[in-house]
Amino acid sequence: FLNACTIALDARENTLDAAGSLLEIWREAGTNENDRRGAFNYDPLGVLAKTGTAYYPPDKSCEIAAKLAADSRTMSHVTSLLADGRPYHEAGASEAQELAAMLATHVAYLRACEAAGLRPRMAFGQIAIALAADADLFLTIAKLRAARRLVARIAEACGAGSAAEKMQLAVTTSERMMAARDPWVNMLRTTIACAGAAFGGAEAITVLPYT
Repeated sequence: FLNACTIALDARENTLDAAGSLLEIWREAGTNENDRRGAFNYDPLGVLAKTGTAYYPPDKSCEIAAKLAADSRTMSHVTSLLADGRPYHEAGASEAQELAAMLATHVAYLRACEAAGLRPRMAFGQIAIALAADADLFLTIAKLRAARRLVARIAEACGAGSAAEKMQLAVTTSERMMAARDPWVNMLRTTIACAGAAFGGAEAITVLPYT
């Protein structure tokens, strides 16, 4: 039931190929553009941060990302790009640093979209954000709520008004908080992290296995 469930991709440098395959599946199923629900999650800057390599130079990658966003704007329930703070969290970033990296990525994609002729109001609906949730319940809640206010401030600054209300927030429980020894305690950590993501207002939550 492709018109009822949301499909989110996690294909990293192969996202464009995976997105093309998903579009073909939707077409073959006869799913109308307004009934398609999904997230392509194209994030070349996040892949570069996580792996240290990129298929294209950053400027070219952002240009390709903007074209994907422009081509996807007619699908009202599909986001094409992802501003991801999780690679920085897993590398040891603090909550403020994770937010800063996510916001910098978000602004880079907005600028690329604007250069491609996509107005900020339309571009905001194409960029989802992703953050990590850890075992510090209240700090996780504060981080996620701060993320919405900060993205709203960006929207206000670029004249997009209330466009930030369309922002989709995906949260994954932290890998770096997990213990290798006595892994049973990880179930408590992921439970707390999941609760923090829910209270913080995430649209999608991924809870990693405890071991």
